[in-house]
Amino acid sequence: MLIIKGGISREINKNNLQSYLDKGYKAVEEPEEPEEKAEKKEKPKNQKKG
Repeated sequence: MLIIKGGISREINKNNLQSYLDKGYKAVEEPEEPEEKAEKKEKPKNQKKG
């Protein structure tokens, strides 16, 4: 889970979220990738035709 405070961001375990919220950090919602883009990344590169 991504959190941020004063320009500093951290990736933390969700189990520790409350302790960081108490310190003034705010949770950042991470946008999910649309399925189309995720599928395009999985295609193998440098395939030869023929």
